Amino acid sequence: MKLTKGHNMAVGTGISAWARFRKHLAAVAVCLAACAGLFLGAPAAGTAFAAETTANGDAAGNAADGRITLEYRYQGNNVVGATVSLYRVADWNGKGTFSLTGAFSGVDYDWDGLMGQLAASTAGGHPDASAFQTAATTLGAYAKARNIEPTRNGVIYDSGASFGGLGKGLYLIMFDRYADTQVRCGASASLVSLPFNDSGNLVSEVTVQAKNDCVPAPHAPKTTRLSVRKVWNKDDARSRPSSITVTLLKDGTPAGTVALTAAGGWKHSWTGLSGDHDWTAVETSVPDGYTVAIDRNGTDLTITNTGGGHAATNGNIARTGVDAMPVVLAVMAAAAIALPVLIVVKARRE
Repeated sequence: MKLTKGHNMAVGTGISAWARFRKHLAAVAVCLAACAGLFLGAPAAGTAFAAETTANGDAAGNAADGRITLEYRYQGNNVVGATVSLYRVADWNGKGTFSLTGAFSGVDYDWDGLMGQLAASTAGGHPDASAFQTAATTLGAYAKARNIEPTRNGVIYDSGASFGGLGKGLYLIMFDRYADTQVRCGASASLVSLPFNDSGNLVSEVTVQAKNDCVPAPHAPKTTRLSVRKVWNKDDARSRPSSITVTLLKDGTPAGTVALTAAGGWKHSWTGLSGDHDWTAVETSVPDGYTVAIDRNGTDLTITNTGGGHAATNGNIARTGVDAMPVVLAVMAAAAIALPVLIVVKARRE
């Protein structure tokens, strides 16, 4: 999916869980903000949006004046009738920090892994945008699996869809599967923050362009498959459970489970799945002492468990904001020039 420019995001676990949480939440928040200022463009002024939703509140007490505009295109035109959902993942406190909302605080995402990828790629001069996509894919899958209620729902019209009156924070955007007599498009997810850093200025309006996999309906397969592979990372093999359970999701609804084991190569494939539905999978219960990340490549899923502790304990740590680190911002700003993330920024500034 093409993320139209932006990003501030965060979390972690720690040396003490609290210390590393503070460190990583701040670091991810600022580096995503820094990476956002890339490949700028401007949408046409005065565009009218048929799908418009607004709100008056902001959990952190800030003015709710942000806007996220969504485009879901196939062959140059918006896919009219496609549905989209917006989830508020974290609140911005106005001092460069984020606090996870209660709904997402229980997701044991591998924030340490995200920071590791950023550190490694920054050292080589090429930040890895896939790390951000992994976060969106993981949070999107668990949002569906746990029936997390969207903050907003919308429908794509000729001019797209627009969510106005948004408070400052981190947002997960879900572009739902779409099918009609002409085209069939898969689902996708993206992360965007309000505000984000545009060359040192905090910008409150962004446009996100979905890049879903679409095929002409007559050529779409009637059946599909989904393969899942478990990867263990940075752990002691002796501490691994004898098996882990994976839940298959059909349009976000549980459709069965399977146990992955060492004897089975920690992998499984479902075949003969109806091509008329969206299929994904999540780890049913993350083992104690591990975090989870989900990567997707077509019909292949990789679920990675990383040892070293949970990103949140009973949701408490993840709900607390932390101070930003200017030095990290400087490092990531320098590295951001190579990040292949596209974000369209409107001219409204804080």
